[in-house]
Amino acid sequence: MQASDVGGVRVYNVSATKTAPEWSQLKKKKNTLRYDQEYRNRLELLQDFHMPISTGCLQFSPDLTQIVATGVYKPQVKVWDLNEQAIKFERHMDAEAVDFALLGENFSKMAFLHTDRTLTFHASFGHLYRTRVPRHGRSLRYDQGRHCMLYVGGTGPE
Repeated sequence: MQASDVGGVRVYNVSATKTAPEWSQLKKKKNTLRYDQEYRNRLELLQDFHMPISTGCLQFSPDLTQIVATGVYKPQVKVWDLNEQAIKFERHMDAEAVDFALLGENFSKMAFLHTDRTLTFHASFGHLYRTRVPRHGRSLRYDQGRHCMLYVGGTGPE
């Protein structure tokens, strides 16, 4: 903790970070930041990175700019944007998600496999479509190859 006197008033700097003029100078010497040990050892926190009870599944988006996680109680999905270091949105669901798959490069298209044997598709605006699978599902994988297939692994002899 740093302390300084400003106009006869004692000011304590709890975070001990750089001031605004020091940040503007860092942009000018951007190429030398990889050699700056203080910059390399900095700690950046992701705001609201928690679930009320527990997390069921957690995945990074393929472009590594978002983290998507599903929670257990109340069933929900949360998306965090790593560029802004904050939560992008959260959406509540009817049943807990066993697994999910991102159907694109970001969170705009997602598929969720639920404990009540339903498979739901979500778009960026919300819930899009719901269908029921014949057996309880355990895993969900999306193949973006030639056929864009969504595979559901489940229980049973078939």
